[in-house]
Amino acid sequence: MANNVFGDPINDLALTQLERARQALDTQTAGGKDNNARTFVRNLKAQYGNGVSALCIFYNATGNTLTFVDSKDWYGQIWTSPYPQRIQNGQWGAFLHTKKPVVATGSMAAAVFRGTDGNGNSCDYMMSWMHPWGAISNSVCIQAREPDSFKAQWDKIYGLLERNGRQDTDYWNGTWSSMFTGTEKSAMVEATFSLQAASRVALNAAPVDPDAAPVDPEAAPVDPDAAPVDSDAARVDS
Repeated sequence: MANNVFGDPINDLALTQLERARQALDTQTAGGKDNNARTFVRNLKAQYGNGVSALCIFYNATGNTLTFVDSKDWYGQIWTSPYPQRIQNGQWGAFLHTKKPVVATGSMAAAVFRGTDGNGNSCDYMMSWMHPWGAISNSVCIQAREPDSFKAQWDKIYGLLERNGRQDTDYWNGTWSSMFTGTEKSAMVEATFSLQAASRVALNAAPVDPDAAPVDPEAAPVDPDAAPVDSDAARVDS
């Protein structure tokens, strides 16, 4: 096992992919494997020193193995330890992404891993983050899509990072992916890749339409017992 991968794999082939995914979610912190990943990346940061960084850890609860296939650096670079190349179900991966020397920019990048979706078909899981140099807030973006599709989507992902906040969730083809970062300029970034049917949280959440109008938090809730609106009713003059 690589030194930037943590936890015992859950790869019992007698179980279905969904069963393995559920087992992985149920044991996400077993044996302190999550803390081992955090400690590893914090030690990398201590070795690196000052400078805007992203201390990234991610968990594979997809039921199958994830394999590193691509990355994108808008600003910054991977430092010392490479992206984890092979992360089995039930394992954490960890890496440090930093600003480039001398240049007054932050860490803004993405990593892509090949796995399988909720139907057992090949797909790519992508995690991306923006830890800027200046006063702009940190943000993240996480998605699962068709294999190799992100190569043509980097401009779109860049735009999403400019608009997103410090948390993001994605539902696609039976997958469920979740990600968050902190407020510090060198904050921890944590992501989980899984299946919607494996997660109690995801099962209770409706998939979000990325093109839908934003919900007004001040709007009154809909009364399910209210009479339907008559679209032909006469308008009342003010």
